[in-house]
Amino acid sequence: NIEDRVAAFDRVMGSSSLGRLYSSQAMSYIWDDHDWIGNNQDGSDLEAGEAAKLGYQLLFPHYELAALSNTTAAQNKSSQPVNVAPYQAFTIGTVRFIILDLRSESKNSNETFEGSIYSTQQEEWLRAELDNSNNYDFVVMVSSRPWTGPASRGDDKWSGFANDRRNLSKWIASTVGAGKQNLLVVSSDNHMVAYDDGSSTDFSNQDVNPAGFPLIHSGPLANVGSFKGVFSTRESFFTDGCHTVNGELNYQYSILDFQISETNGAKPCVEISSYRDGNTLILSKKLCGKIMRGGTDEEDTCTSLSFTTTITGLLITSGVFISLFMVLSFWKLESRCETIFLTLLDIVFYFVTAGFVAAGGFCFFT
Repeated sequence: NIEDRVAAFDRVMGSSSLGRLYSSQAMSYIWDDHDWIGNNQDGSDLEAGEAAKLGYQLLFPHYELAALSNTTAAQNKSSQPVNVAPYQAFTIGTVRFIILDLRSESKNSNETFEGSIYSTQQEEWLRAELDNSNNYDFVVMVSSRPWTGPASRGDDKWSGFANDRRNLSKWIASTVGAGKQNLLVVSSDNHMVAYDDGSSTDFSNQDVNPAGFPLIHSGPLANVGSFKGVFSTRESFFTDGCHTVNGELNYQYSILDFQISETNGAKPCVEISSYRDGNTLILSKKLCGKIMRGGTDEEDTCTSLSFTTTITGLLITSGVFISLFMVLSFWKLESRCETIFLTLLDIVFYFVTAGFVAAGGFCFFT
């Protein structure tokens, strides 16, 4: 219900650290799965979805919702929220921002159903926005779901909606690709910073116009990496990056700096800078003029770290202590000296273990 959602967002937005951040920055917000309804959830739960959509309009200042253009005049004039998806677009200077809602109208794919990532209405609105790309120096499309990766039904990314991705890619080629080639995409959900130069983002299956756009994948602001990659290699599809540590907390964000010159003939530029732990630069790109390209036959890949060097060393040390303790536990004690040695080793082992637990608990809760 709406009351529960309001209370949950109040806890987050009212926390000391996040409260300071969000109150100091302008923010345009769109959800992904966890702040929509739940992990990998689509729009099939209509009751919960209505509460989420009404709650969004009550809680967050936002630009005009494009879906409201097709509601009745009476609803448009009402101050009450309306049960519509919150996709929207706005312009700052000569840059157009397109904010997609890829959760509330989606239907997940499965073995017998190809899925749909948005409604026909949202798709038509998006196509119209892209059709006007020549009116801007840059168009930034915000996708909460990751774009890259081979088609796989049931996947929570765009790769699980291969038909929608292919159709959109073809439209991008015929509009933005045939024009200024000025599309940049910002994506999220995967807990990492990564970049693709357009090699892995073209799914148009044509070579008339470029459909490969540069993509900056950014996050997490304050979260762990993916536990799926802790004990096995996790492969992602980008030309640069996979900046994350899967088994540890990550603090990462990105900045887009648009450099638009009023001098005739000067190419507009955008500089992408991604940071970790405050101000440690981990990725930097500068794009000017026509920034799109054709895709390659094979998608590029990158892999992420499971643990930092420090944590890896601590885990190895712990393993050595545990192994030594197990060996000595079965050692035939034949002298008083051996008994004293094992007792002392027991004491050291338990203190070290308790120290690791305390340190881990402190790091997790802070």
